[in-house]
Amino acid sequence: MDRILIILAQVGTLFIMMGVGFLLGRLKAVTDQGLGSLTYILTRVCLPCAVIRSLMVDSSPEFLKSIAFSFGLITAITMVAALISTRLFRGRDPKQRPVLQEGAIYGNAAFMGIALVQAVLGEEAVIYASLIVIVETIFLLIHSPLAMSDGSFSIKKVLLTPGVIAFVLGMIRLLMGITLPGPINSSMASLAGMNSPLAMLIVGIQISRADLKTTFTQVSLYSCAFIKLIAQPLLILLILLPLHLDPLITCTIVICKGTMQSAVLSVFAGDYGCDAKLASQLIALSSILMIATLPVITVIAQMAAC
Repeated sequence: MDRILIILAQVGTLFIMMGVGFLLGRLKAVTDQGLGSLTYILTRVCLPCAVIRSLMVDSSPEFLKSIAFSFGLITAITMVAALISTRLFRGRDPKQRPVLQEGAIYGNAAFMGIALVQAVLGEEAVIYASLIVIVETIFLLIHSPLAMSDGSFSIKKVLLTPGVIAFVLGMIRLLMGITLPGPINSSMASLAGMNSPLAMLIVGIQISRADLKTTFTQVSLYSCAFIKLIAQPLLILLILLPLHLDPLITCTIVICKGTMQSAVLSVFAGDYGCDAKLASQLIALSSILMIATLPVITVIAQMAAC
């Protein structure tokens, strides 16, 4: 019971921050340009710092083996989920089907996942959340063009995402045993500490922009949200439990898989001529429902894995 209360308190703190963002959005205290600037700071500065900081540990063979194993495991899970998604929503309009299929499997681990595991599981869990971000980013950048357009995609765009670059730099520092100067280390720690509150503010502002009345009347969106927020993380938890992995790895994967859809889903839908409005409504609906589902998923994962 004490553990549950601690988790709920930590999760509740994050969602209060999200509520502050929602209020700022409703009061129009943050413009669309300001939201874009905040998102840029988060994805280009705070998030990469959090990824690099998570790799500031001893380069023991056990740790490197854990990273390699986790990367392979997360890749396998994402690949299977992507294959299963091709069988979902097959009766829908061709412009809506790929949006719902991708929305059912790819989450917002970069914003919500890393922030939550950092708060609930500690900074050492960020590396595993970062692996999920990298794997899902690669899959999403490949899967979206294949599903939504003529099947072309850019390898350059995949490799030059901030999360991938930060992971590579962090691994170079780890393997070469480079010690960063004190001021740089302290600055990076402070910027990484901004990741969780800034991410929550941004998500709250994004929710405030949605047409909630129209969103909540789209009955077809609920099935996709159910798969993404509840069915997928619980199914993954049931698969991972018999493997008796490090609880930190299991909990991180389950929590990240229980986040709402990636915000870039609507961008890709618009770029490739699919239903961008549907994607935006799906993200808004899942973001709101996640307020109730993600704390429960987090508690279940912690209790089952420990």
